[in-house]
Amino acid sequence: RFCHFLRLIDPDVFPEPHKFQSETKEIKGLIFPDNNNPWILRRLKEDLCDLNGGPLFTKRHTKTIPFKLSVDEYELYEEVTNYLNRFLAIQGTGRIRQNIALTRTVFQRRLASSTYAIYESLKRRLQKQRDFLDELESLSPKERVKLLERRRGVAIDEEMDEGDMDEQDRDRLINEFSGAREINEIKEEIAFLKDLVEKARIVYERTPDTKLNALKECLQEAEFAELKDGRGKLLIFTEHRDTLSYIKKQIEIWGFSTCEIHGLMDVYQRKKAQEDFRTSSQICVATEAAGEGINLQFCHLIPIFDSL
Repeated sequence: RFCHFLRLIDPDVFPEPHKFQSETKEIKGLIFPDNNNPWILRRLKEDLCDLNGGPLFTKRHTKTIPFKLSVDEYELYEEVTNYLNRFLAIQGTGRIRQNIALTRTVFQRRLASSTYAIYESLKRRLQKQRDFLDELESLSPKERVKLLERRRGVAIDEEMDEGDMDEQDRDRLINEFSGAREINEIKEEIAFLKDLVEKARIVYERTPDTKLNALKECLQEAEFAELKDGRGKLLIFTEHRDTLSYIKKQIEIWGFSTCEIHGLMDVYQRKKAQEDFRTSSQICVATEAAGEGINLQFCHLIPIFDSL
């Protein structure tokens, strides 16, 4: 079976197992001259063992921190869901249907990430829709129809799902895509968004973020005691830059030194942040960009904020 499996990799290189058995050694020498192997076998980090059969890496322990949304946070969640169902209801086919589904997913993930992230996302969406309305009103009826159709078909790779998109792709989608067919639908959405943005602002400014409070309580537990005397390093992950900025600001208020890594930083800025984290900063707040080409193995405590 293993021989047949190898043939799936390259049937021209690996012969059928019942053939050439007497010439196997010679064939192997031709395929791998001087012990050079053109393939590499990848394994999960958790599966790697040392020479004695023990785990090569320290076992990872995960813990979910429970929290419950406040009344205001839950009401905002319901209002955003109502907005998505009213103005971004799944409809159409092909690219339009895909764009609606992706836009809904991005909004829902930001809503789940933090109150600040959904507030900033809705605020940007409102401004973009206002700009879009101004542009539509300056056009002839025929030109309006064409522009509305273009906005419904914002160019996103048809093979792409939300997990394949970077932060810039997500921002462009939720800022530019519109499911509206007529200018009156844009006006209705703007009126709804205006009230929703104000609701999100009030919740963000006046209501303590329950997830952030859960993070603060987490940092006070024994596992994080090393942070207090500077020996420990903490890496906090989030998918969204808005949440990153929000967390970083709050953590600094709590008295910790911080740095950040995100997708808008070039490779040199990321390397500098890595060195700052290694030598001085207690906590690094990062997006998935921290997993690309930099070494943070010196850190062993990693809360994932969006999953708290």
